[in-house]
Amino acid sequence: MDFETLLFQNPRWAGKGELLPGFKRRLFAPLLKNMGNKLILSVTGLRRVGKSILLKQLADELVGNGVNPREIMYFSFDNSPGEPSEAVMEWAKKFSLDYRNKRLYVFLDEIEKVGNWGEKLKLLYDNTQIKFIISGSASMLVRKGSESLAGRILEHKLDPLSFDEYAQMRGIRPEGVEWPLYEEYLHKQFPELAATDVEPSDYVRSIADKVICEDLPKLYDAVSREVGEKIFRIIARSPGQIIESSDIAKDLGVNRESASKYLDALASSYLVRKVYNYAGNTRKSERSAKKYYPYCANLCDYMLPVPVEFSLIAETDVAFQLNAEYFSRDGRNEIDFIVGRNLDAGVEVKMRKTIDAQDAKGLLNTRLKLKRRSIIGFPHSKKDIPKGISFVELQNTAKEINPIS
Repeated sequence: MDFETLLFQNPRWAGKGELLPGFKRRLFAPLLKNMGNKLILSVTGLRRVGKSILLKQLADELVGNGVNPREIMYFSFDNSPGEPSEAVMEWAKKFSLDYRNKRLYVFLDEIEKVGNWGEKLKLLYDNTQIKFIISGSASMLVRKGSESLAGRILEHKLDPLSFDEYAQMRGIRPEGVEWPLYEEYLHKQFPELAATDVEPSDYVRSIADKVICEDLPKLYDAVSREVGEKIFRIIARSPGQIIESSDIAKDLGVNRESASKYLDALASSYLVRKVYNYAGNTRKSERSAKKYYPYCANLCDYMLPVPVEFSLIAETDVAFQLNAEYFSRDGRNEIDFIVGRNLDAGVEVKMRKTIDAQDAKGLLNTRLKLKRRSIIGFPHSKKDIPKGISFVELQNTAKEINPIS
């Protein structure tokens, strides 16, 4: 690897700063708190959620705290192939850095593009004093690579903007304008959309196409762009439907194993969210039917100009805000989401003008031992619900039920 390639990605070595947003994501603080130890910090998330910006902001913070800029290296493998060891050795040689005895900082972006990266980082970690901060857009591959780094790595996830982050980024206090601001937020959950007037549908389509047409074929063997796009459109058009691998395989003319692989690849790349049927036993849930949603509500804009039904957009966003992993279907009774640290909170999403006891039927008749039962709806919904069922306005979901963190 030549030094010019490294220099291009590290303008601070030449005394040139990068124009970075002043707004910092919620994940910035916990990452910064762990910069003092040697453990590798890993950040995964969908494309364009701000992983690269986050890493560069952390690098700038180090410089602001007195670290020599030449003792910090940033390298992205997204469009620049290479090996971590090559980059480290070229950098250390150029600046005569004693990486075996001095704390240095290396930020490696899109690490999943490097084959067998876990073993390669392990060798560097065990034989240097370098602090590594890495990012990736494919959770399955990053997680697989980190298996060889057990005890050496702290894993984090950077999601699209939460509602609170969106309001902070826009410099708006949401009190008093929660609902109009929230409706706007549902179409601007990516930082660049929040900061610009870019058309949401075009922006979202560019992200999804990049993942489906470029990332998946490169990162997963025998993943067809055409089939991947068809599956994502099925999910984006009708969020929250139960999808069986055998059914979708038949519809698309692929085998069941391939259909399952496509679904896992889309979930691993954070384009879709997989939600399991929870019947009181998480082990059984893995084998049961699964619901699929776009990862966040903003991704529903992929279907424009054909709009997705708002109730389904709302349900998608509740899944995102609660980081939902489970729903419940037991006979005729169904609960949209089972959440909470102990999976003891049931949540129903009902975007109706009037919400009554019939809408609470699933929450009341379940066999699960729920300590909390909530219905989420419009702020202007008329409510006539049974005692023991709380009502939460859609825009306050994360705040009142179970924050995504």
